[in-house]
Amino acid sequence: MSNSLKKRHSFEKNWKVYIILLMKKIFLIIVSVYVSLVWVIIFEGLFDDKIIWDRAYGIIYGNKVERDGSLSNRLEARLVRGLELYDKGIIQVIIVSGGVWIEWFDEAQVMSEYLIDHWVIEEDVIVDSDWYTTESTSENSFEIISRREEDINEVSIVWISQYFHILRVKLSLNNSWFKTVYWVSPVYFELRDMYSLFREVPAYLKYTFF
Repeated sequence: MSNSLKKRHSFEKNWKVYIILLMKKIFLIIVSVYVSLVWVIIFEGLFDDKIIWDRAYGIIYGNKVERDGSLSNRLEARLVRGLELYDKGIIQVIIVSGGVWIEWFDEAQVMSEYLIDHWVIEEDVIVDSDWYTTESTSENSFEIISRREEDINEVSIVWISQYFHILRVKLSLNNSWFKTVYWVSPVYFELRDMYSLFREVPAYLKYTFF
């Protein structure tokens, strides 16, 4: 083999090694950032906000309703947490937000019926059935409250969802021009949380940069 061919072969080999090493480094950086964000989401979500309230609306974000019309465990946990705050007088009005999915049940309506069945005054429950994203819930809630209040800055917002949802909801609520926002989450964990945490990182980045 001539010297020129040897040099060319050596160059191609070294270039391939360099590319492989570079890709490994990029992969490790992405994994490190991803894992770090997961830990931030977990840490932020496991601790409820200390609520200082005067007049507060609770916003309960929807989740799965089973095919038989019953609440999924995680959705019921959110509603129970909302009931606790309502019974303590921390929130006076509850907005339940949900859509109609493949189960063909209106999540918001099912949530409303659950709250009323558990002694929440019907006039204190507002149904938002036009929910398909976290951002749309925040925007709809802002419009609902704006129609009811002369000065939206005089009311507080307490949103209720799973711990892994906290950062994204907080961002969407801040983007919806709410001034005072608090958050709480139910004490409920399941294996599905692993999938939810994996999904939450790109979703949070999308809400942050787009």
